[in-house]
Amino acid sequence: DSLYFSILPVLYLESGTAYEDVGRESYVPVKMKLTSEAYDPSSQLYDGEAQIRLRGNSTSDLPKRPFKLRLEEKTDLLGLAETRHWVLLANAFDSTMLRNKLVYNFAEQIGSLPQMHSQHVTLIYNDTYQGVYQLCQQVRIDKTSVNIYDWEDAAKETAEQIAQDLASQKLITV
Repeated sequence: DSLYFSILPVLYLESGTAYEDVGRESYVPVKMKLTSEAYDPSSQLYDGEAQIRLRGNSTSDLPKRPFKLRLEEKTDLLGLAETRHWVLLANAFDSTMLRNKLVYNFAEQIGSLPQMHSQHVTLIYNDTYQGVYQLCQQVRIDKTSVNIYDWEDAAKETAEQIAQDLASQKLITV
């Protein structure tokens, strides 16, 4: 057993798949443990099963790899949000690791843009230090993330209502 000490939260991922072998096409199972001295472990940390896969385009071929995490159930990690879908941004092209975090915080402050809540974490994958990552909720189209009105469903419902009205007037047969 080993324990990594950090002022940042520490994310441990244990898997039968090597760090370099995690692919883009399918998820691989991982045992995930999120620890931190600065957060309340009873409500904001995680110890359980998850799945991971590679994400990104230009950064996915770099040595420090970005990932998508999918938890077994919706969980509020580090007080960021309650969701199953998380990303680990490597920020490989930004050695300061500040660009994304500053933009996300700015978007949240002005309040008019959808933002990803995030927190820097230290990643330990299969007992090997992989660097500092940015843990973020994945931006998804749904009512709790980016709420986009679904015109396709609205058109379908309207068409069905019109068809029912015409059928009740015996103008068409349904």
